[in-house]
Amino acid sequence: MEEGAVDKGALCDVLKRHGLMADWKAFCARTGLADPCKAKGRTKAKPLVGRAKTKRRIKLTPLQAEILARKAEGRRELAKLPIDEKIRRVGQLRERAHPFKEARERRKG
Repeated sequence: MEEGAVDKGALCDVLKRHGLMADWKAFCARTGLADPCKAKGRTKAKPLVGRAKTKRRIKLTPLQAEILARKAEGRRELAKLPIDEKIRRVGQLRERAHPFKEARERRKG
C-alpha cells in the first residue's frame, strides 16, 4: 500500500465481494493504515478483459445452495490454517493419489 503498487479500487471491490470489510477496517486500525476504501473520490476497479458486463443469475436448488455454502465454509477454514499444516495436507493427498497415478501409468504402458 505504501509503495502505491496496489489498485485500491480493485482491493476494495474484492474486500466487499468476499465480506471482508470489517476485518479490513480492523486491520487498518491496528496498523495505523489509512483506509482507502472509505476515501472519497475512490475510482472503481478497471474491468478485466473479457469480463461479462452483466452477471447471470443461476437459480440453485436448495441442495446445490447448501453444497456451495459448505464448500465456501471449507475454503475459509482451510485459509485459516498455518502454512505447515497446508503443506502436510498436500503431502497426504499425494500419498492417497499415488496408487491411482501408478494405475494410470500401467494403462498407458
